[in-house]
Amino acid sequence: MNLVSQCRNVYLPPGCVAESDPCLSPVLASDELLAQFPPTAMVSGGFDPFLDDSIDFAHRLDQCGVRCRLKVFPNLPHAFFHFAAIVPPANEAVKLVGRWLKEACDQSDDPSIDSLYPT
Repeated sequence: MNLVSQCRNVYLPPGCVAESDPCLSPVLASDELLAQFPPTAMVSGGFDPFLDDSIDFAHRLDQCGVRCRLKVFPNLPHAFFHFAAIVPPANEAVKLVGRWLKEACDQSDDPSIDSLYPT
């Protein structure tokens, strides 16, 4: 049994079918559901075992007309955000996501969001 299967057995409830549940992997969602997604931004490490899934998901969103951006940090592993304090490229990724979030909030029509990022 591989590591992913072992993790599934530990974390998923009995009866959950991981291979077809879009709540576990949104790449499994129908085109109809994906077309309702908001603009999406993702980062992934080049050594992340889920990198291919991230790329596939970005392509699916694009095909469904959803604005999507994906930035791959080539030399980083899965969960690299945890290393931001000691690994400069991970810190760069955190800052990039912060900029993306700020951009998204700045484009919002909700005035309550503006107070989160005073100019």
